[in-house]
Amino acid sequence: MSVSFALEQIVRRLDDSSTLLLYHSRTAEHDYGEAGHLWRDRRGTSFIRRFAVPMVDSFPRIGAIVADQGRHLRLAQPKAGEAETAIARILGMHDVVVQALSEVIGLTDQAQHLAAAATGRAHEGAAKAETILAGLSALGLPPAPEA
Repeated sequence: MSVSFALEQIVRRLDDSSTLLLYHSRTAEHDYGEAGHLWRDRRGTSFIRRFAVPMVDSFPRIGAIVADQGRHLRLAQPKAGEAETAIARILGMHDVVVQALSEVIGLTDQAQHLAAAATGRAHEGAAKAETILAGLSALGLPPAPEA
């Protein structure tokens, strides 16, 4: 599942939660108001003042927080999609780089083998040249001038 899709699902759930919160806030205000009036003495007034009113007053703040979260996630969703696309592109480039690197390593190995072969042949050529110079010297011929 992509991050963008997951954010979309979360936004939908937040929207649903916001709707349920609004419903429950209206229901709680009504139910707790009725419950507070069941007592005819100070208990009812105290219940409403200390419990019902603060709880009912908190619903709009909670609803605003849920709405803010939804807005932020809606703003983040396109950026998450862009990031996923960029990551996929980078991973695709990574595969190309790994393939190119393995080819470079193979070519480097071949170059090292060729260099070793060339060095061996150069040593053989130098040894043959030494042998020829020694033979010429033994015949009394002057050695070739050095370059």
